[in-house]
Amino acid sequence: MHVEKNVGESLTGTVLNVPGKTKDGYKARLDLVPYGLKPELHPQIEGNNTTLPAAGCTLTKEEKDKFCETLYNLSVPQGYCSNFSSLVSLKDRKLIGLKSHDYHMLMQQFLPIAIRSIMHPPTRVAITRFCFFFKSICSKEIIVDELDKLQDELCVTLCVLQKHFPPSFFNVTIHLTVHLTREVKLCGPIFFRWMYPFERFMKVIKGHVRNKNTPEGCIAEENVAKETIEFFSQFLKRMDTVGIPPDNHNNCGIHKGVDSSSITDGTPLSAAKSVEVSAELFSKAHFFVLQNTSEVLPYIKRHMEFLEHLHPTKRKAHIEQEHSKTFGHWLRKENSAREGKVYQNSGVSVVATDTHISKEVVTYAKNTYYGVLQEIWVLDYHFKRIPIFMCDWVDNRNGVKRDQLGYTLVELKRLGHKGDPFILASQAQQVFYVTDPLDQKMSIVFKTPPKNYRDTYEDVDEEFSTIVPHNDNILPRIDTLDLQKENDYFRTDCHEGKGQTLSIALCGE
Repeated sequence: MHVEKNVGESLTGTVLNVPGKTKDGYKARLDLVPYGLKPELHPQIEGNNTTLPAAGCTLTKEEKDKFCETLYNLSVPQGYCSNFSSLVSLKDRKLIGLKSHDYHMLMQQFLPIAIRSIMHPPTRVAITRFCFFFKSICSKEIIVDELDKLQDELCVTLCVLQKHFPPSFFNVTIHLTVHLTREVKLCGPIFFRWMYPFERFMKVIKGHVRNKNTPEGCIAEENVAKETIEFFSQFLKRMDTVGIPPDNHNNCGIHKGVDSSSITDGTPLSAAKSVEVSAELFSKAHFFVLQNTSEVLPYIKRHMEFLEHLHPTKRKAHIEQEHSKTFGHWLRKENSAREGKVYQNSGVSVVATDTHISKEVVTYAKNTYYGVLQEIWVLDYHFKRIPIFMCDWVDNRNGVKRDQLGYTLVELKRLGHKGDPFILASQAQQVFYVTDPLDQKMSIVFKTPPKNYRDTYEDVDEEFSTIVPHNDNILPRIDTLDLQKENDYFRTDCHEGKGQTLSIALCGE
């Protein structure tokens, strides 16, 4: 965990040339001179000016801006990771205040996306391979036979990195990555042993301290009280247990004040059972769900204040009735007016079985469809309620493709399947979309792991459960002849900058 954090800090600090964090500077270039290594990168002294030629890991100002803007504009589901817009300084072109888990998400998910359209191509491939190694080694399911192949791939990756980064970059932290696959063989999957759960729990424990003179006693008393309340809450009806997250999968997000026995467990409707639900019933059901959702309570309060200000002479009963009629439309308008949304919770995907008929031969195959949630409807059968999602689905034939790195790309504006917009809420799997820096029309699909503690092991998302196969095209291929090239560790497409006496100017600075 801390190896990944240190590696991520060294990579971003060097790529963005952050003072005090970069491994590529004047002294690092001087280290190359006595050994005659990479003469194209030696410091060039012209009079009172000293210039450092552009290395493969050097970025121009424009490329740094693109790098930071990509991370700044990230919008992820709530609870997925930190808000990167608060961790990026666009003015200074650097990352600030990242924690261990932030570097974990950066290395495994977002760094390959941030450098996708910038940087020297050989260097970009090497960094991407390094990120994919960490993603593979942290999988929840480890294929032992693939570990040796993954170790070989890592050795090749480190050799390639040595061509494009200075010797000062390869400290003991980079070396420790060589031992990670052996550690997995001896100790098992990493997620059983890393410290993320304990670091999160430390924040909870610190909140238990009321008297700083006796922190141990405060923590002990708080835990005793918490366990006592949790014990009694198990014997009280209509009460949520302490310390256990609510089951959002089986109760449609309806928690307090609702009889859970009247809510469906996600069982699909029978073909013989159909019902025509009027618009009024949908409105009531929709409002019923919103009224009992804690995330929407602040909006309900704001809407009530808005109506009271709009109708100061009306009675409370009239305000409540007007609130019931107009809240749904007001909420949609209010939500659409927001700019710079921090979270992205509307991406969904569903796995469906397609029927293919060719020459009187019928075949069935599973296919994944991607879309954006537009409306949540609840079918009220009086004895049970069934939530369904109305989504805008991307056309699978022309709007979905897969690139050489294994990323799934979708064009969200290319819609299809307009005659079949509904799915059961139990069928949906949450995803989120990141704009592809190479093509602004396309978006890269990222799947989120399940949050429900009752989920079985088989429900773990495949993106987080399988090690990257050696024979798949997910790892960028490197020809052995490419390792022998001697002219691809520096950049020729970058104008050199000049500095003052004893002041070093990197290309693009």
